Amino acid sequence: MHERSFSVTSAFDFAPTIAPLSSSGHEYTALGVPGNASLDGGSLEKNKTLTYLNGMSLIIGLIIGSGIFSSPAQVNLNAGSPGASLVVWAVAGALAWTGAASYAELGGAIPLNGGAQVYLAKIYGESIGFLFSWCSVCVLKPGSGAIIAIIFGEYVVRAFRGSDALEASSFVNKGVAFAGLIIVCLLNSVSTKLATRSADVFMFFKFAALIGITITGIIVAVTGLSWTTPSLDWKTHGWFEGTNENASNMAVALYAGLWAFDGWDNVSPNAVS
Repeated sequence: MHERSFSVTSAFDFAPTIAPLSSSGHEYTALGVPGNASLDGGSLEKNKTLTYLNGMSLIIGLIIGSGIFSSPAQVNLNAGSPGASLVVWAVAGALAWTGAASYAELGGAIPLNGGAQVYLAKIYGESIGFLFSWCSVCVLKPGSGAIIAIIFGEYVVRAFRGSDALEASSFVNKGVAFAGLIIVCLLNSVSTKLATRSADVFMFFKFAALIGITITGIIVAVTGLSWTTPSLDWKTHGWFEGTNENASNMAVALYAGLWAFDGWDNVSPNAVS
């Protein structure tokens, strides 16, 4: 394995003040392993349970989720025109890239597990880091999981009921969403290996779905095929015709785009080298 490279141009010297999350003497140890298992030795290799594919599928699964399938409708609706929608997607992608690049730099400067909690604690103080962790555990993560589950429930109901899904009760969608949450919780509780393997499988399904949508979109754009009447309106109408000039709507469109790109902040800082 390659040795971690640290930033030598940073104005901060983190090394003397950084405390490991779990330690034995002066050596770092991983949480959940015996205290005599040092990161400097080879004993941790025997306790490794996640492969490169598992880690990649977990990160990709967090980034490619329900957002990319549900956000486009909100972006198009609030932007008002195809051209404005493309601009919103470009801006959202640029903002996501700047955030991910910042995390890469922080991961190199502060080589500890914990992500944003560790970064905020070292920069602004332990109380700020604790407040972020509290909000993340009590509000951010449960809220995000609830949104993903509801979208999952709506899509499953539509897959089985077709056009009649719009007339379905909201309790049906929420019931399916709740069932999905229970299944995921049980899957992770029964076996972590089974959970990671299922994440590997779903990662390939997500790629297949995105590739299928992309190819279908290109075919429809070139041929004009549609569910009802063939149309090539995008060639005759202006791309920015009908753009919404309301700042609030554009903000909602940008937020929807950022939701689709969300997940880059879940990358482990120890993955940066």
